[in-house]
Amino acid sequence: KLPANSSKVPKFSKLTKEKDVCLKQLDVVDRDFKEGFPGIPNLVEWFALDINWSVDIPEDGTYKFYLNSDDGSYLSIDGGLVINNDGLHEQEEQSGKATLTKGQHKFRVTWYQGPRYRIALELSWKRPGASNREYIPTTFFHRPVK
Repeated sequence: KLPANSSKVPKFSKLTKEKDVCLKQLDVVDRDFKEGFPGIPNLVEWFALDINWSVDIPEDGTYKFYLNSDDGSYLSIDGGLVINNDGLHEQEEQSGKATLTKGQHKFRVTWYQGPRYRIALELSWKRPGASNREYIPTTFFHRPVK
């Protein structure tokens, strides 16, 4: 939980974890806050998530990532910032690129939900040579590498 009127993604080291949430995919399309966030019923404003997992990258190359959120969010891969979409804002998408080698890479999305009325958090990619983007297939997901 966050203090009301928080204006950016928090420093998670200064927060007390309330609950672990397991998400199949970061595919929460823009929706009314009353629907809540999957796995967190009745918590509709002033909270944050620190999401960590590993992704099996299928081939070497430059990948383009898209992070859509309401409110602020970040995408980091292997500790390097790829997308900064922070701040108190309506649904907004930012993109970034990362050159990755085939194999497992650590992904981290940090996100916060500010005041009501809308919630959104989506992460998608465009693989090297692809013409269309897609949600990262869950078959490439793994629990975080320690």
